[in-house]
Amino acid sequence: MSITKETIFEYFAGRATPLQKCTIKEWLKEKDNEFFFYDCLEEWENLFPQYAPETEKKLELFLGSINKENHTHNFNQSNLIIKNKPVFKWMLAASLSLLFLSGIGFLYRDFIFYKTYSSNYGEVKTFFLEDKSQVTLVAHSNLKIPRLFLSSLKREVWLDGEAFFSVSKQADHKKFIVHTGNLNVEVLGTKFNVTDRRGNTKVILKEGKIIVTSNKDGKIQPYLMSPGEIIEINSKGKHFNKKVIKPELLYNWQENKLVFDSIHLSDVLQTIEDYYGTKIILQDSTLNHQIYTGTLPNNDLEVIINMLSGIYGLEVERTENQIIFK
Repeated sequence: MSITKETIFEYFAGRATPLQKCTIKEWLKEKDNEFFFYDCLEEWENLFPQYAPETEKKLELFLGSINKENHTHNFNQSNLIIKNKPVFKWMLAASLSLLFLSGIGFLYRDFIFYKTYSSNYGEVKTFFLEDKSQVTLVAHSNLKIPRLFLSSLKREVWLDGEAFFSVSKQADHKKFIVHTGNLNVEVLGTKFNVTDRRGNTKVILKEGKIIVTSNKDGKIQPYLMSPGEIIEINSKGKHFNKKVIKPELLYNWQENKLVFDSIHLSDVLQTIEDYYGTKIILQDSTLNHQIYTGTLPNNDLEVIINMLSGIYGLEVERTENQIIFK
């Protein structure tokens, strides 16, 4: 049974059959399906805005009616519970409903408050944020953005993976902050690349200026980066590792290229693995520290594997989930 947007809309409307509900539940176990589900939910909410009750006004009317019905009694909390059992039952049911809804809200708090952009293995995705900032997600990456992005005092996003940002300047000079597991990147308007994988974070500045701060140890002083600089830190790091590098060597993935300048072969293979999601094993561990300099096409894994095997004279064994260099 295929799951379409119309099927999901029927589910939101409460008209889904038991079979459809069960199918959707199994279908949602796939991460990509979950993101489609949330996009449909956002569209559904825009098409059918939920009713917002006038809570304070209705509560006042309710209490007024209770006072009217109990005008012969001194109304207090105990009277409400003891002398009017139906009211007590109603309030108990309302409390339980509120508790249930709070639990659901906790489980889905990320979806309620944030929108997530994702890229699959082997995919590069470019999109614009509400403030006209452009983001390019590298393969196998996620970017979480508040649904009230422009209503906040700061423009904040959360990255897991790798992305290139071209941040627009705002008339109100509202800061743009990228959060990762190890550090925060603060900027008003510039172009930079952030990588956050396996507990290691790397920031490369192309244009403008950005301030990098650690969120792991308050003893690490914020650092003001200049174009051409690269900052690296891991989850156990006590200071930033700084160096100057040619930015063009690291942005060519946007042009379907991977450019390496004196990089260990093990790091080259890890980069390819991150992009395509295929485990790559180098049986001869002595080759891990071989230095590689060159450009690889980044739109065909087979071509990459054939080029590397030819350069290093290696045989290739392929299985369903991994590639072994012998």
